[in-house]
Amino acid sequence: MKSTKPTDSNFYSKIKETKLILPGFLLAVVVGYLSFLFSEIIGEDILSFEKSPISPVMLAIIIGILVSNLVSIPESYDSGLVFSGKKILSFGIILLGFQLSISDIFASGLEGIPVVLGCIITGIIFTIFLSRMLGLPKNIGVLIAVGTSICGVTAIVATGPIIRAKKEEIAYAVSVITVFGILATIGYPYLANHLFENDPTKIGYFLGTAIHDTSQVTGSALLYADLFNQPLALEIAVITKLFRNICMIFVLPFIAYFTSASEETYQDKSSKNLQTKLKLSKYFPIFIIWFLLIATIRSLGDFSLEFNEKVFGIITEASWKEFGEILKKITVQLLVIALAAIGLNTRFANLKNLGLKPFTAGCLAASTVGIVSYLLIGAITL
Repeated sequence: MKSTKPTDSNFYSKIKETKLILPGFLLAVVVGYLSFLFSEIIGEDILSFEKSPISPVMLAIIIGILVSNLVSIPESYDSGLVFSGKKILSFGIILLGFQLSISDIFASGLEGIPVVLGCIITGIIFTIFLSRMLGLPKNIGVLIAVGTSICGVTAIVATGPIIRAKKEEIAYAVSVITVFGILATIGYPYLANHLFENDPTKIGYFLGTAIHDTSQVTGSALLYADLFNQPLALEIAVITKLFRNICMIFVLPFIAYFTSASEETYQDKSSKNLQTKLKLSKYFPIFIIWFLLIATIRSLGDFSLEFNEKVFGIITEASWKEFGEILKKITVQLLVIALAAIGLNTRFANLKNLGLKPFTAGCLAASTVGIVSYLLIGAITL
């Protein structure tokens, strides 16, 4: 009897956790479904296009934000919305790896490394300097800097404990990053197409470096791919963004050293370094590894077709391609649900106490990173 108690306890805890997640998750699914439905009705039935130019990705974000700010969503939905905006998004990005190949990753990603590094370095230095000029609290300046330069909310959440930021400071920085990230998600596909004249490679680099959060980059690149029928831009944007995410393991120790060198409150360096390592292992986005693994499987499967009639000797070429198409549809559906959840979790009422200074810093930082990205892309592709 004793041996069954832990199992029973785990079973009931899982049921309880599922009940907490279910309401918010189902709401995100409904908004995602409506996004696909409205996209089809507006684009095909009303505007008479063969394929709707209205992206369900954009609609998912917009409908989510409208619902969140026009209707009072109960707090019981929060757990499911957070789950959908993080876990479902990560799983969708992992599956997105099947749309790529390792050769594409290295061919596209390596050329974009100077752009990524230039945007990260410029973004961090400029934003911290600007925050000091505006008289912002030091921690908020650092958090906005890493959020703008590396990977949005994930970088802020990972950096917060390292610099001993207060919960309010983390919330402020997340709010600033979210606002400008969502604006970029919707606006940058059109801007990028104008700036780079429908060049999917340059546009992929731009979206992958100029937009903050992984979800926002993915959403913006999906929007561009839908609008202008350029799937290559989506691939390059995701690859570029994942490389930015990887840079977090190098930037966070620097941030820890920077803050500890300028403060005398850190009395035990060895314990601080240990804490930093633990936090890095906790917050580093592991889905990057799974993404690369799925892309490797896809690459090996395609490579095996060059020497055999069947993928890995067991799957026909037709079945392999059909599986890829099915997985592609599932991937888009998961990403739309995740982005709907992010929109549903964006509440402007939480931003009214921030004041203008953090938003000024966030706006100028985002604009600067975008300009640097544009200039570096032009320089490396001459």
